[in-house]
Amino acid sequence: ELVLSYLQEVNKPLTVFHLRWSEPALLTTQVLLTTPAFWYLKYEWSRKMVEELFLKAQVEMDTSVIKSFDDAYGGGYSGRRWRNTAMRGKLDNLWEKLHGQKPSSNDADADNDKNHKIDLKRFIAALKANKVGISDELAQSIFESIDVSHSGFITKAEMEKLLQTLDATDFDSITDLANKPELLKLCLTRKVLECLISNEGLQFVDM
Repeated sequence: ELVLSYLQEVNKPLTVFHLRWSEPALLTTQVLLTTPAFWYLKYEWSRKMVEELFLKAQVEMDTSVIKSFDDAYGGGYSGRRWRNTAMRGKLDNLWEKLHGQKPSSNDADADNDKNHKIDLKRFIAALKANKVGISDELAQSIFESIDVSHSGFITKAEMEKLLQTLDATDFDSITDLANKPELLKLCLTRKVLECLISNEGLQFVDM
């Protein structure tokens, strides 16, 4: 529906997709990504139209797709592109990274394993093991913001709730973070978790 709505907006027919798609099939992400760049050019789509179509349809272009359009249109594009930054779908990966670290072997740790909970000690150990170089104070602040029940443990349900909050927050529109400490903490939390998932590590100045 997003694609069809945009086509109406720019007054373009569906002809460009004719060898990849036909009614009543759905006009999918795969159709958009596999339609050759030169077909858009052939059917008189401007580069801006193509990029806005992908943006509004929430389709992420990888480097090979971007290069094909650069080659077809004879240059790059500096406008906005869709980036799949959704965090909730990465819950299992994130939880494995956090829960997989075992700082010590004792009855308390065994109990945490059994109940799928993470305490502050394990949280900090997981960050350090994955080269996310923040202070213990900042790690504790992030931990406490996830631990909404104030139990001293993070559950997977609490982590999922945080990821939902991150996904629902429009970080691009946030300004004046210096005077918005809660939003600043949310931004830092997102950055820390993204780096934890990505295996890239992190080094930055604390709040």
